[in-house]
Amino acid sequence: MPFHFDPRRLACSGLAAGLLAGCAGTPAPLAEDVADRVARQQAAMAELRSALPEQAMDAETAVAYAAGHNLEVRLATLDRALAAGAIDLASIQMLPSLSVQAGYLKRDQVEAGSGDPLGRHTRSAELSWGALEFGSAWLRTREAGERGLIYARREREQLGRIAIETRLAWLRVANAERRTAQMAEADRLLGHGEALLARLEAAGLRDPLVHAQYRDSLLALRGQLRAVGDQASAARGELAGLLTSDRRQPPRVAADAVQQDTLLASVTATLAIPEDTLETHALRHRADLRELDVQARILRREAQLTWLNALPVLRLFYGRQYDTDLRLDPPYWQQQGYSLAFNLLGLASAALQNRQLSIQRGQTDLHQLALGFAAVEQVRLGRERLALALADWRDAEARRASSARIAEIRLARSPFYEDDELEQARAQVTALQAGVAADRAWEALLERYLQLLQASGVDVWPDALPAFEADRPLEATAEALRRHWQALPQRVAELAREVG
Repeated sequence: MPFHFDPRRLACSGLAAGLLAGCAGTPAPLAEDVADRVARQQAAMAELRSALPEQAMDAETAVAYAAGHNLEVRLATLDRALAAGAIDLASIQMLPSLSVQAGYLKRDQVEAGSGDPLGRHTRSAELSWGALEFGSAWLRTREAGERGLIYARREREQLGRIAIETRLAWLRVANAERRTAQMAEADRLLGHGEALLARLEAAGLRDPLVHAQYRDSLLALRGQLRAVGDQASAARGELAGLLTSDRRQPPRVAADAVQQDTLLASVTATLAIPEDTLETHALRHRADLRELDVQARILRREAQLTWLNALPVLRLFYGRQYDTDLRLDPPYWQQQGYSLAFNLLGLASAALQNRQLSIQRGQTDLHQLALGFAAVEQVRLGRERLALALADWRDAEARRASSARIAEIRLARSPFYEDDELEQARAQVTALQAGVAADRAWEALLERYLQLLQASGVDVWPDALPAFEADRPLEATAEALRRHWQALPQRVAELAREVG
């Protein structure tokens, strides 16, 4: 049937295409998408804020629980899984390719007298393998494996950050709960003082100025006691947030399996290590510096891949084709051979890409140098801060002992005057504040110590747990953390020999 040009048909087709294009450019309302997302988020939040374990948690159990429910850790785990999938994908691309094709073609007319049918069936199967494609896939496999190292290190770094934050938050809550009895005693003494002031004011036996000064002292002490309670509430809320639990139901803490003496011995051993040894260990083992090492290796792979793609393409093939439009009996044939192709612009393109990669390698070297300089300065500053924090903690502990002794003597004496009861309450609150200051000094010391370990390239997350696994039992992770923290003094002692 001959073809006839129809302007009306062409105009209708153009109008329909224009209408479809206009509709495609109009965004659909987001109401349904937003509603679906909000429903999924609310369900996920309810699941994420699941009930905490019934038993009280020590520091390591809290860290293990926080690592298992932290969303950033889950994202890092998914990045590592994507890198593993990229390795599998690149490995498959190294295999020969098998292509199968089938089709049907119908014509309205054929050459007169040719005897060719109007309908035509075609089928083909071909197995091919390219040497250049194999080399490119091999390099991509190596590159994907190196990217997996980067994601694994990022995951460990994230786990270490969660471990430090959770352990410090747990320590604040544990210190607050340990002060519960002392706060109750201080509150009782303040209550006695307030009752005594009410009796004195009712009797009118003292100068009103004395009453006002007495009340001012009681209000100041009550405010100090309330501040200590507010700090405890804030610590519980911080720990609940790290554990992704309801802040209205704070977790219960148990005794820490890692004793303070163990951590103090590790702090002392760290300060005994020469500064240049810590700096060398940091340059060798810092996660950010090692990540740049892997990035530099990836850039070298990219350069190799660039020059490889500029080479002539050799392709081997073997296949069978079937076509009913041929006068063969049977109507199929086999074919094999090879092809060699060379892109004349490929060499120039490879040279330009290699120049870009050289600039990127230079940027990586400068970035690594800047990070190395910052790491050295961070180690020096961290070591100085740790030494100052240790001195502050020792002074705070001495003042805690002195204030506790004063409060003990005050409470042992029977009050004869109303000022004696006020002094008892003041001594108790002062001892409480000295204890809070000592606890804060220890928290600061532990924080400076962990920061110095991270700056020096010492893994806070144990080597026994190279990556977090969601199906690992909570107690198994907590036990590995306990062993790791208890062995910190030995690990720090081995640091000098490792660098040497």
